[in-house]
Amino acid sequence: MSEDQAVITTDDAGTRALGSGYLADLLRTVERSHEPSWMAVFRYASRHKLRIVLASALLTEGYPVSPGLAYEVAFWREQDQRYRELAAGLTAAVPDLRQMKGAQIGRLYPQGWLRDSTDLDMVAAGPEQVWEAAAVLLDQGWQPDSLAFQGTESGIDVALNMVRPSHDELLLDHQAVEIVSCETTGSPWRVRPVSSPPGLRREGPARQYLALLEEGFERDWNARDLLDASLLLLEVGEAGVRPLAREADRLGLGSEWQSLAGRLRGYGLLDDALLPTDRSRPWRATP
Repeated sequence: MSEDQAVITTDDAGTRALGSGYLADLLRTVERSHEPSWMAVFRYASRHKLRIVLASALLTEGYPVSPGLAYEVAFWREQDQRYRELAAGLTAAVPDLRQMKGAQIGRLYPQGWLRDSTDLDMVAAGPEQVWEAAAVLLDQGWQPDSLAFQGTESGIDVALNMVRPSHDELLLDHQAVEIVSCETTGSPWRVRPVSSPPGLRREGPARQYLALLEEGFERDWNARDLLDASLLLLEVGEAGVRPLAREADRLGLGSEWQSLAGRLRGYGLLDDALLPTDRSRPWRATP
């Protein structure tokens, strides 16, 4: 990365210095590549779920892109609007239903950038609200795709996935909505699932960051995850990072916290002031 793009900075108005050049440098850094061509950058972007983000950034900055790529961006903008309208309808119909990830992180991106998402993630207050939301979706032509049950401290929680065909099946084979009543899914033998957590685990950028840490149970973080993480921590702010780290430790996500924080430091994505560095872990939760 060039010196002026190595860290996401903010000016006095809080504007983040992000651009297509920043994304290209991030992708080259993660890929350990010095390849200058945009063809290579887009190849990396496809691997790291940043293809549409990068294309939308270029379009926002006035750069030309191929007709095919412009069509893809237009498709995903329409899909994003469809999910926004669906989320608004579901939350209006079902009490205490909240949207996770996706649009909640995308709002932190610069204006004009598009964070594409293949599904809509919703968290319900309990299993009853999952069934209520499912009834609303069934009336709209959605169909059940998968159903799972999980034991938590309050009983049995539900994870339901509903699908329907995409309006353009060449770019997205189906739309999907996942509705869960379990707030924290947990990890076998290490992290107990939690159905109704208090405080910062329920909403806002801190909750989104914890969800991103949980992704580390299932897969390695890609470049888009690193970008999301850096933006979420900037939103949490220096005063909120240590409480968030303590909460991650209480959840059993301490190793994921350390791993993701190490990536963010290593790639120069954030000022060290935002990340505790003391190896004695002064933020560790008291047993």
